[in-house]
Amino acid sequence: TEYIAKALELRPDKFVYRDAYLAAMDATHHDETMVSVLKDGLERDPRWKEGWKRISNFLQSKSDAAKIFMCESFYHQVAVKAGAAGRKCREYYVKMLISNKNLDDTLSALNLGLHDDPKWFWGWRTLALLHADKHDYAKAETYAQKAVELQPNNTKNKQVLKQIQDNK
Repeated sequence: TEYIAKALELRPDKFVYRDAYLAAMDATHHDETMVSVLKDGLERDPRWKEGWKRISNFLQSKSDAAKIFMCESFYHQVAVKAGAAGRKCREYYVKMLISNKNLDDTLSALNLGLHDDPKWFWGWRTLALLHADKHDYAKAETYAQKAVELQPNNTKNKQVLKQIQDNK
């Protein structure tokens, strides 16, 4: 690990060193170091597939607190640039904001994510639900229709749209 770390320090643009270092960190459960190395690598190249794959694996295997830490670390700097690859990170981050009842930041995070990834149906559906909670049914219906348009076979999207239309 020491030699790989030194190689990465000398050549941070060599993703083969970064991949090897992350494998070593993953094996020793150094989550904060992994986040730092991933963040740096994804800032250098947001299309780095191995980095997004590692984030996805991290999010599937860690506790909720670790997931929130990961998403807070990435959301504003990197996940916004990643398109569809950053969806899971966005979802965890938005869920965390919702659970903290931080509506303004939640709407901001959703709008930012949807600007970058307009095909993010989960974002449209969540935006619809938040506007329905505020009794802004016109916006809620528009956003729910967008979610249904993107995923016409998704029953949850259809249920949300119907619920909003029934409450109008």
